[in-house]
Parts: sequence; C-alpha cells; structure tokens
Amino acid sequence: NSGERGVSGGITLSTGTTSFGASGQLTLHTGAATSGSGGDIFVEVGPGDIGTGGTVSIASGYGLETSSGALKIRSLNAGVFGVSGSMTLSTGTSSGGNTGYFHLHTGEATSGHGGSFFVVVGSGDSGHGGEVKIRAGNTTSEDAIGGAISFVAGSSKNA
Repeated sequence: NSGERGVSGGITLSTGTTSFGASGQLTLHTGAATSGSGGDIFVEVGPGDIGTGGTVSIASGYGLETSSGALKIRSLNAGVFGVSGSMTLSTGTSSGGNTGYFHLHTGEATSGHGGSFFVVVGSGDSGHGGEVKIRAGNTTSEDAIGGAISFVAGSSKNA
C-alpha cells in the first residue's frame, strides 16, 4: 500500500535477455490436486476511483526477422466423465454510459495476404451438433432501433 498519496509498488517477473539463442521461459501454474479441484489463477487490475481502471495486455513476442509468436488461450481436454472448460470473452456492464467495444480482427499485410478468420463448432458423436449464434443488441429506447448485423465481402482491384 502507498498510504494516503503516492503510487503502490510494482512487480516485474521477467527472464533475462540473451545475446545469442532463445531467452528463458516464464511459467505460472498451480499444483496438481489429488482429491479435489485444481487451483485457480486470477489476473485482475484494481479499480481507479477518479481515473480509469488499469489495462491487462497480453501479447506474443515480436519476430525481428521472422514470424511473431502465437497467442493461445484455451481450456484443456475433459476427463472421461466431464466436459471441457467453457470460455467467456466479454466486456463489462455500464451504469452511466456505453459498454466496452469488442473487436476481433487479423492484421494488415504489406507483402502477402490478410489472415483468415474462422468460427468453427467442434464435432460430436451423440446428440445434436453445436450452434453458432450471432445476435445484435436490443434497446429499450423509444427513439432508437436495435443493433444491426452486417456481413461485407472484401474488395479487390481485379473484380
């Protein structure tokens, strides 16, 4: 804690730099559970009482002469009698303004083609197949309309 005025201390976890070869790996994990559930890992930024809350940024490494590193966020496979873990990406609610913007996109390419974007539901061998649902937002305002859904194909110079 910083007291009445000031900034609380920072923590940096890092591996050292190297002049030749790969840099070190950083691993954060909880231990295995023999007769219970696995432990949780929380990454949360504290609130700001007169400013915005802090940012959580996760980025893969930059490749100076080759590809950048991959970013993988996933739940692991389920055991024999379970289901794999769910995944939720969402913005928070707002009581005095708009909610946050949610944006998924691939980067721009200078000497190549733009990256592809896939939404895929996995296969199963019993029961119904999984669903893909896309729904625009509702409004209760009398002078506005509900949100729209748009699909726009890319353009080219040749077609």
